[in-house]
Amino acid sequence: MEFRHASWWNEEVYSAFHRACIIFCFCSGPRLTDELVKTADEIYVRLHGPKRWYRHDCSKAELAIWAGRIKASGA
Repeated sequence: MEFRHASWWNEEVYSAFHRACIIFCFCSGPRLTDELVKTADEIYVRLHGPKRWYRHDCSKAELAIWAGRIKASGA
């Protein structure tokens, strides 16, 4: 599931998704957290852009940060 409002980034949602083995899809976007949430065995990340939707080219440095986060998650 991919949510685009910060109100969905909370422990109640994470716990419900974890119990149901549903992937909480991280998506970057304005006013959204950059917290990687693992609720299932897989990780799903969509990098739309932290400042403007669909208007961001990720740098190699940004991608390296995300690669490290995903690796650290054990996915």
